[in-house]
Amino acid sequence: MKLLTSSYWSSLSVICTRALFFLFSLSLTVFLEPKFFGELAIVLSYLLLISSLANFGIESALISLNKNEIKSYLNTAWTLEFLKGLFVASIIFFSAEIMSSFVKKDITSLIELTSIAPLILALKNIRIAELRKNLNIKPLFIIELSQVLSYISFSYIFIYYSAETKSIIYGYIIGCFVYSFFSYFCISYIPKFEFNKIKITHIFNFSKWYILSTQISVLLDNSLQILSGRISSLAYLGNFERADFISRKSSGQIGEIFWKFALPAFSNQENPKKLFLSLNAILILLTFYFSFFVLNYGEHLIGYLNKDIDIKEFLFPLFLISIMTSFSIMPSILLVSKARTFYLFIISFVRLIIISCLVAYFFNELSILLLIKIYTIAIIVNIPLAYFFVRKIIKIDIIQIIKPALISFLGIFTLSIINYYLNVNIFIHATLMLIFLVTSISFFIDDSIKKIRDLFFKIFKLH
Repeated sequence: MKLLTSSYWSSLSVICTRALFFLFSLSLTVFLEPKFFGELAIVLSYLLLISSLANFGIESALISLNKNEIKSYLNTAWTLEFLKGLFVASIIFFSAEIMSSFVKKDITSLIELTSIAPLILALKNIRIAELRKNLNIKPLFIIELSQVLSYISFSYIFIYYSAETKSIIYGYIIGCFVYSFFSYFCISYIPKFEFNKIKITHIFNFSKWYILSTQISVLLDNSLQILSGRISSLAYLGNFERADFISRKSSGQIGEIFWKFALPAFSNQENPKKLFLSLNAILILLTFYFSFFVLNYGEHLIGYLNKDIDIKEFLFPLFLISIMTSFSIMPSILLVSKARTFYLFIISFVRLIIISCLVAYFFNELSILLLIKIYTIAIIVNIPLAYFFVRKIIKIDIIQIIKPALISFLGIFTLSIINYYLNVNIFIHATLMLIFLVTSISFFIDDSIKKIRDLFFKIFKLH
């Protein structure tokens, strides 16, 4: 029950914070010009890129320790987090001009400004890892919600006085400060510098394959925005960023929610075959229909909010990359839950090699659309590799994987025919999509999912 309560609060945290951020980011379309979205895409992507490369899984290493060991590691872990934050902040600040030259945009001052954020986050209470260890997620939910609300509120205040990229960055920095500040109210801890070689070695050796695979994924994801910034104008990049936000990144949030409850669910089953197939099918169906809705109405929504932003040419390529990505999410969750992180590293490394080779080969001809195609090809190649490793854990047939995709394609094709001949309005079309989606999902719900659902409802009533 405690595990499911933890999953409940984790899922609630993701849903609430991502929903708020989605609405906030969507509302920015009204206030900002396309070029500001281009600047924001490059600056934040660079921040996440450097931060991820310096991620050594310090908090995860603490969680892996026994409860009676964590306290003896806290000071060493906090010292490493602080030094990491200082290192990341220094790299970002001193490389700002180099990065601006690489993307051929005057964004040096913006990159220098963002360097404050990792330093502030490095000062957070490292003992919050103990809350995760004890599955006490509710206080963390409150902290994360406070961070997002602060970020949004102060961004709006700064935008009111000056609608530019710096206003969003100021809001982000304040959100980071709120997170670090409130973390000390959840659980008492007084930071102290401490160096212990044995403890440092243990922390750095924890789950290195998972950390490496995560670093590669973040590297590839953020390099897409950075490379796009180099080969296009800020306004054109801003158009792509809006399309990417409403399509690929928004559908990716569905996968993130599944990570929160599927990971502990898989971990607690010796043979999660039925649960894996059901959740995999539901995730694919949800992503297909959501992406299809965005493909049809994303342009109208963004155009309604800001007529200067044109996302039409990006929607179909991003639709393809979104649905292809959905096939590899559940295998990744299963591999992590069963401690097969080396397999996950191989999958990520193969994707890195494919993208690097294709980018190098077409470097002089690169465009944003070509980059999307390259990333899609890499993901398609990764899918059979991912399921090859899954078959080493659970025995599944290829038909069981293809079935939800075929049902999705059949539903989307039917909806397209209805819309083409009858030209129904958005509300009728959306209602038909929902009916098709719910009907399709009902084919894949088994007893294990019903049990998880019933327990979640029980937890919901308790809270």
